[in-house]
Amino acid sequence: MSLPLLIVLFLIGLVGIPLTLLAIRRQKKPDQIIRRQIKKSKFRNWENEISAMAKFETADYESPVFLNQHNAFGMKHASKRKNQLGVNDGRQHRTYLGRNAVRDSTADLIDLLTWNRFPTKNTGLTDFVNNLKNDGYYTISRANYFKGLNSFFMDRLMSDPFFIGPPPDPGPPPPPLKFL
Repeated sequence: MSLPLLIVLFLIGLVGIPLTLLAIRRQKKPDQIIRRQIKKSKFRNWENEISAMAKFETADYESPVFLNQHNAFGMKHASKRKNQLGVNDGRQHRTYLGRNAVRDSTADLIDLLTWNRFPTKNTGLTDFVNNLKNDGYYTISRANYFKGLNSFFMDRLMSDPFFIGPPPDPGPPPPPLKFL
């Protein structure tokens, strides 16, 4: 190889490698994309719960459904909702394509929550899990779903430098007053 060619290749490497590393660094993480979408929606009060839900449903973004189908919530094909994003490619779960796959998956969840008239007021993780169960979102027991969601929910809150404690859970309503 000639010396000028080696110099040109060296200079290309000096520019190309940092640009590649910068492009990799600028890629948005799934949790950032999901949180940005939720903050823009009417379900912004459920941001931490929905983020925990995505992590639980995808095994912290490591499940085959997330890695192969870019499905951030493990959503299956809906039988009643007709305006779904993603495609039905014959697999059990919806497949989202392209560079906006996670965003589209999140938009599909927001559409599902809206279609089911999911409450927008945050009343705690217990109510979030109960509302999802009542809407038929998951089939495992409430206790197991709560346990899975709670582990990711608390991980997120504990990593927040401004975390004071978990949000209050209203618990069961007080007993009715008895009049004599």
